[in-house]
Amino acid sequence: MNKLAMDIRPDSSILGTYKNQSYKIESAIAEFIDNSTQSFFANRDILRKIGQNKVKVDLEIYPEYIRIHDNAYGMEVDDFSRAVKLNSPPEDKSGRSEKGMGLKTAATCLGSFWSVETTQYKSKNKYIIEMDVDDISINAPDTIDADQYECYENEHFTTIYIKNLNKKITPNKVQSLIRVLSEIYAIDIRNGDLELTINKQPVLYEAPELWINPDNNSEYKTVFNRKFEVDGQEYCFEGWIGIRTTGNTEFSGLNIFRKGRVIKMHYRPTKLLGKPNSFSYQRITGEVYLKGDNWEPSYTKDELMWEGEIEEKFIEEIQEAAGWLIKKSCELRKDEKVVSKEKQDQISTNVSKLFSTVNSEEISKIITTHVDNTDIPKNNISNIDCDSERTPTIVSISNIDYIFYVNFVNNDYDNWIDLKTRENNKFDLKINSGLPYFENYKTNNDNIELMQKIVITICISIITSKNSGNKDAYKIIQIINSIVTSIK
Repeated sequence: MNKLAMDIRPDSSILGTYKNQSYKIESAIAEFIDNSTQSFFANRDILRKIGQNKVKVDLEIYPEYIRIHDNAYGMEVDDFSRAVKLNSPPEDKSGRSEKGMGLKTAATCLGSFWSVETTQYKSKNKYIIEMDVDDISINAPDTIDADQYECYENEHFTTIYIKNLNKKITPNKVQSLIRVLSEIYAIDIRNGDLELTINKQPVLYEAPELWINPDNNSEYKTVFNRKFEVDGQEYCFEGWIGIRTTGNTEFSGLNIFRKGRVIKMHYRPTKLLGKPNSFSYQRITGEVYLKGDNWEPSYTKDELMWEGEIEEKFIEEIQEAAGWLIKKSCELRKDEKVVSKEKQDQISTNVSKLFSTVNSEEISKIITTHVDNTDIPKNNISNIDCDSERTPTIVSISNIDYIFYVNFVNNDYDNWIDLKTRENNKFDLKINSGLPYFENYKTNNDNIELMQKIVITICISIITSKNSGNKDAYKIIQIINSIVTSIK
């Protein structure tokens, strides 16, 4: 083992002041992940040759310590020296590690004692340095001794260990951190470039579910590519905006990415998305990817330094690109029909064809031809909101046509089946596909058609049972609704 004197100037006594920096824990942890991912991206071609196609970052976060370990390219002595020296930015500032303060500031913000251990691929040396922040603050040394060990040249990693933590990190905070980091590094996780775990729990990204436009069965979503100019500088960005199926004041808004990771989460300016109680504020979601190097980040890389005309121009461009969608988010209601009239007509035609193959002779053996639907509630058109011009589903049994005008809704409060009689064996049938009972089944035309087949089969069974003398037949629908709506 050899000792190496690492220069940590300028005035090392200022290191202790970093403990009081207003770093959020997610911003501090993100600094380490930025370093790991940047090391991987900068040396991807070399690592691919040895079969490594992604970087693994494992975090251990407990009340006593924090440990961050990666299998990125690692550091040789020059990079290692720069990483622990105050105010020493890298020569290449095009990547995520651009300020030269991240590791030191973040580690000191989290704990008053931290260490770094690293070795670069193909290096025969491994380096370890320990930083006692309180001692450094008092004695202000110009150098700190680092240990140099021999190691296998195929090793490559960096491990940061932090103890004497300055802030208490609760289990709830860890779970919140998992969610936040899944959004910050959504692109890396989606692309398979980053495998991130916290206390052995994988950090996964789950895209928001978007509202379906019934007219074309596609998501309410718009893609854009915009630019504007301020003080002779051109600012470019691209991205997408969509409407969430479920409003959420915590997770809605725009995630703004800079250099492949989120720089600002859940951006929801009042001028763009309205007040917190508005539908647009709660439903609009999306991702914006900033292009170029003239978008200035904050010191902690969780905000943009863009006050004034830059942000105003940005909002104007978003409004021009997606204003129609933001307006649409205020018009949609949760019980809006899940399919257009044209598609519902086609489904009703298809279902009618299916029932045309029913063996009515077999059914007629167990029913009478007497028609009496007095126990089925009479329709109030404004109540059930069925369209008389809609193509009906027709079922013929024993030379009697049973005609159903079907209307689909999508909410979590109505009954599954609402059957009401008009006259002469005509029925209005409302089917609710939005109940939690069906939450694991995506609403699409195939599922809607299948649901309509099942519901009409139930209704025909009840109607014919009533006609054969079962006075309580309609109670079956009440029982079914009670079961379906009770499952949350």
